[in-house]
Amino acid sequence: MTRCPLPIAITGAGPVGLAAAAQLHARGLEPLVLEAGAEIGHAVRAWRHVRMFSPWGFNTDAAARALLEAEVRLGLDPAVEATPALAPLIDPNLHSCGTVRPHGEAELRHPEPAFHIAGMKSYGRAPTFLLATGHEQVRSIAAFLAGDIAAARRVDLVLPETGVCATDSAPAAAPGCCTPTPAQTICCAPKPELAVEAPCCGPAANQPPVATEPAA
Repeated sequence: MTRCPLPIAITGAGPVGLAAAAQLHARGLEPLVLEAGAEIGHAVRAWRHVRMFSPWGFNTDAAARALLEAEVRLGLDPAVEATPALAPLIDPNLHSCGTVRPHGEAELRHPEPAFHIAGMKSYGRAPTFLLATGHEQVRSIAAFLAGDIAAARRVDLVLPETGVCATDSAPAAAPGCCTPTPAQTICCAPKPELAVEAPCCGPAANQPPVATEPAA
């Protein structure tokens, strides 16, 4: 008599448990996922939001993603793992957070009808996402799904010039001088407070040069 192998039990139907089940499934094994909560991802739903230290593309399991892609038709750039229309706009080799132009429904659209991915997940492996950009993404997608195509195409976002988030950096100030630009923002470190007597600051900077007589 041939004995049927028992399924491999996995405790917890959170991101790690589901990834483990996907890996077993990819290897032809039968997983049995046990979840104490009322639904899949019960603990994650209770947490609501968790700050991640790496882009979403680095936190997704390849086997689990393959199962999802088999059910939903996604269009993803192989390197950035964003849509082909969005990938060149957010490629970290070409852009930083301040140089990604605003975009919306058209760049976030996947081959699956009426399917879009917004927010940090839409950027795949690119770390150039800004929260204000995500707000604009959602506004554009909502307008498109409501049938307001003109509003979906309209750009309602102007990103601030932060200096740190731009590829064209301003020339460095001379040592000991005041720091005129860029303005202090969440992307920039606090400016040092220099004394009025510093070489380029305060009244000393506005004094006319003193003429000296040539040596005999």
